[in-house]
Amino acid sequence: MLTYDMGQRGELPLYDFLYRCIRDDIVRGIIAADERLPSKRSLADHLGISIITVEGAYRQLVAEGYVQARERRGYYVCDIPKGLAPRIGGRLATSATHAPTHISTHSETPVFLNGNNWSDAYGGTASSINATNFIGSAHSSSTASPFNIASVIDTANANTPSSANDQKYSAVPLADFCGNAAGAGTLPYEGWAQATRAVLSEEGANSLLAASSGQGSHRLRQAICAHLRGFRGMDVDPNQILIAAGSQYLYQLIVQLTGRDREIALETPGYPRLQHIYKAMGVHTQPLPLTEEGMSLSALRASTCDTAHVMPSHQFPTGQAMGIAARYDLLSWAAQDAHRLIIEDDYDCEFRLAGRPLPTLASIDTLGQVIYLNTFAKTLGAGLRIGYAVLPVHWMQRYHDQLGFYACTVGALDQLVLAHFMESGAFERHINRLRARYRTVQDALVSALRASSIAPRLRLKSLDAGINFLMGITRVNEEAFAQSASEQGILLDPLSRFNLGISSLISEDIAAINDDAEITNESTSTAWFVMNYTMISIESIPQVVEALERASAAER
Repeated sequence: MLTYDMGQRGELPLYDFLYRCIRDDIVRGIIAADERLPSKRSLADHLGISIITVEGAYRQLVAEGYVQARERRGYYVCDIPKGLAPRIGGRLATSATHAPTHISTHSETPVFLNGNNWSDAYGGTASSINATNFIGSAHSSSTASPFNIASVIDTANANTPSSANDQKYSAVPLADFCGNAAGAGTLPYEGWAQATRAVLSEEGANSLLAASSGQGSHRLRQAICAHLRGFRGMDVDPNQILIAAGSQYLYQLIVQLTGRDREIALETPGYPRLQHIYKAMGVHTQPLPLTEEGMSLSALRASTCDTAHVMPSHQFPTGQAMGIAARYDLLSWAAQDAHRLIIEDDYDCEFRLAGRPLPTLASIDTLGQVIYLNTFAKTLGAGLRIGYAVLPVHWMQRYHDQLGFYACTVGALDQLVLAHFMESGAFERHINRLRARYRTVQDALVSALRASSIAPRLRLKSLDAGINFLMGITRVNEEAFAQSASEQGILLDPLSRFNLGISSLISEDIAAINDDAEITNESTSTAWFVMNYTMISIESIPQVVEALERASAAER
């Protein structure tokens, strides 16, 4: 039985401390690959904690790919890179053995895997595992019903319209799940106004009007470093950060920096605009299919791509999270050639609704082959147009040598206001409020769908991953249902609209809204929709569900 001294947790939540203990023992090899973890009840009784605490720890282990939940069998340890344990052993949070007489005495310091000396370039590849993210909300079953939608996207491709705007939108939509206005209500105007007034009164004309560094305000870069250290486990220097006017401009800068002769692998389903931007810059892209572990590593190895653009913590539009073994496999692929590069797009990372944020690729990259990107579009609104890149040191030096003549594309006032907003703690409080609001909206929406007449035909995926999830409806045609829904005032985006030129294969677990429903892809087809719920009000949810019921009845 796993034994840990829960009194050593310090200020950590119990579930977080238990998660770290088990994770560290997995990494050390104390808990072997494919070993079954104790049941939630038996471990809770043994440690004198609640079942909910154990469930929270197990969820996080599943989300990060250390553990796999097998239906009706329990939780089993995944195979992770064998070279990992000795390199992070000195920085682990805790340790314990299976012997009930042994108690851990290691430091409780939070663990992030940056800065380890991996002399053999990650020591090869990890074994393939099923690293799908945990599915479901707090009231969901701890295991998910297996459901393969590999054929769904292939079937939908034939019906994909040339434009996502082909459906007839009602004049005043009842609900927009397409995210057309996403972020419009996220800016905390009062707090932002206070920060603006403070900057205008505290800063002199030189700070506000003088041209800042081409990398952006040093003060803002310091604030971003503090945020990344506390929230994403990344230990970076302000001199590694490049601030620019949003992700689209950052994509262009990266192409200019790394060269147009690169061939970039993109995830599909994926972000169509990203493909268009690379194409406009003269860069060849190759869409590669997703598996349950993220971008297909076998397809990547078989391709001629030297760069992979991935969203490992919350893939858009599927919401998938890349497991820890798959992350090291991807780093291993890059390590095989010094010219290879990984672009980590940390989309929507702030709004994971359950458990800890997943670790970034950049935080475990020690060879300088990961460029990290993020923006404030989802947290403060797209209109603010502020994003940033974290460049490895040698890439930042090359930026100064080749592109140092560029001025920063974000105004000094906006940068200083954002820096003040982050330094004061207002940004963190704002994120917490948004996360609570989104959690409430999602729970209310899911509960209403569970109680609806179409519940037996519904499937959901990635419920706790971020601000969008996948909704599947059986026995309907994607485009026809989207059209019927739009006539009822509901705007939907079929998943097939995000295919980037090939038939994507996705094998994944799908959580059923009605656990009694027995639906398989052999007996019926399912239409999948990307549901961005950030602009949905709780008051409108009953009407929204009624409209979906009418659309379903009309389409059938």
